[in-house]
Amino acid sequence: MNQRPLLPDPCRCFLAIALPTAVRAQIAAAISGWCQTAALPPARIRWIAPANLHLTLHFLGQLAAKQRDRLVAACQARLAAQAPFSLQLQGCGAFPAPRQARILWLGVGDGQALLTDLHGTLTAALAEQGLAPEPRPFVPHVSLARLRQPLDLERDLPDFLAQGFRASPFRVEALVLYRSIPQPGGVRYQSLAWLPCAGGTAF
Repeated sequence: MNQRPLLPDPCRCFLAIALPTAVRAQIAAAISGWCQTAALPPARIRWIAPANLHLTLHFLGQLAAKQRDRLVAACQARLAAQAPFSLQLQGCGAFPAPRQARILWLGVGDGQALLTDLHGTLTAALAEQGLAPEPRPFVPHVSLARLRQPLDLERDLPDFLAQGFRASPFRVEALVLYRSIPQPGGVRYQSLAWLPCAGGTAF
């Protein structure tokens, strides 16, 4: 009989959209170009490894195994009415602001309205499980890098904002429940469950 691998209980989880390999390759190529024109030491920016890139929909905090199972079932029930849709990453930005950047990110162009609706649908599913939504407004993005000290992008990484970015559109057919695994060199993400949309498949 097949058994699921043992996991820490609880473990830190989040719901996200995985990025296709081709899109992650486009992002990696763009990062390489930005690094070549950066007016600062490479050690100032901690770029996220392409394999770890994703678009987070909900941070869930520490969840025990039974909580994870109930959450997956609740989200899957909602996704049964969610058709797959097209999404395109477009535009660059920073939190909290470009002149005091701590996190660099890619935004969303086509598909943003559908993505926001999906976020709201999942918020309702989380509420059914007693999980409170994040207090911050949902800003769909893919985190690219974290800064050890605030950065003025206009001065130190001008091409990041000036050139912009637009990836190839891709089809969102499933969501992923991920687990965060802290490691000495950063963090690794492990997929725990695929949650397909109506008629969708995991890529």
